[in-house]
Amino acid sequence: MKIEEVIGHRIQVLRESLASPLGEKVSQTEFGRRLGPLLGKEWSRQAVWMAESGKRAFTAVELVAIAHVLRTPVSSLMLPPGDVEGIDMPTGATIDASEFAVTNRFTDLPEHLRQRTFHLYSQVSKAADQMKKIREIAGWGVDDIDGGVETVAALIALFDEGNRHHEDEGE
Repeated sequence: MKIEEVIGHRIQVLRESLASPLGEKVSQTEFGRRLGPLLGKEWSRQAVWMAESGKRAFTAVELVAIAHVLRTPVSSLMLPPGDVEGIDMPTGATIDASEFAVTNRFTDLPEHLRQRTFHLYSQVSKAADQMKKIREIAGWGVDDIDGGVETVAALIALFDEGNRHHEDEGE
């Protein structure tokens, strides 16, 4: 899935979850109108449809305005749906969706903790990949390595818990 499609999907999902003052879903026309004061020009219903369909690129200013109207962090616009395996880049390269989501997961941390956590998470991910390769080479079944996978999962949970603890302390 292209990043424009990911962003478009998120815009649609988040827009449909917004309520107008009368409690109705926010239409594409209303959403485009709300962008006007921030972008200097309203988006037409067709422009919103193009964005939600993933048929247009976005500028940084547009992403900030869209996120503001949707009351969400800019990074959340780039979180792929759970069934997406990768983000297709213009060069033909693909970024694994789980790595992409993990990168965005740490954006609310202070920079030094975000870098440290992402580095540790990357090391754990590499260890998990190495364990899979060892399992394949050794001819082990899934049951033979379950403890290792559980260990990796436990480490990831510890990183997440550490991040929540940091947030609770307000550091």
